[in-house]
Amino acid sequence: MGSRWTEYIHPGTEHAGAAGSAAGLALLVALMLTACRHAPVTDPHSRFFVPPVGSRFTVHQTLTVPARSAQVYIQDGRVTRSVNFYLPHCKLWVRDISDHPQHIEPDQFTITAVARHTDCVVLVRHSPLQVASLDPPRLARGGLDDGPTDCRYYIEMRLHSDRQPQVRKLVCQQVDDAALGWYPTFDEIRLTLAPLADFTRPDGSEFPPPQAPPY
Repeated sequence: MGSRWTEYIHPGTEHAGAAGSAAGLALLVALMLTACRHAPVTDPHSRFFVPPVGSRFTVHQTLTVPARSAQVYIQDGRVTRSVNFYLPHCKLWVRDISDHPQHIEPDQFTITAVARHTDCVVLVRHSPLQVASLDPPRLARGGLDDGPTDCRYYIEMRLHSDRQPQVRKLVCQQVDDAALGWYPTFDEIRLTLAPLADFTRPDGSEFPPPQAPPY
């Protein structure tokens, strides 16, 4: 069985509330984040920062979605099918699955909505069950009443372009510890996307260069 927690981020605020499951972990995280809701984060290097609604996401190179798929994975600045799910990575989604490869052309997309999500794996009676949405599928570790072990922490950004309406969203994520894990930071997202794509502010100005993580 699994638990899911979602935080919807609205224009002008960094933390605007949460809707979640009954899991104690999700409640704890929600309380921690809600404490920051009246202090909007504007520093792009903060671990709490996400690009505000209205920001632009620019794809610099043609990206190919494989046949019979609706997503293309990006990690360490390249398109890949071999992803280390424990490190920051992104996937760009299109609306429909096709029998043929689909191309996302260089373009500027407007971010129309942003939300954080957490999907966790929970063990019951030594039976490893997994959340259907956990990507990739993994088996949890441990035994009775262990609670969540690993979670998928992901940030979903809805996209719009008049030229390419089939491009739906950008999801950036990592799998991490249920108790101590966190979402990929904006700096980490930009670093894993570069040089294929990057972000600009709603007014068109550039964000400062991303900072490499200390590890």
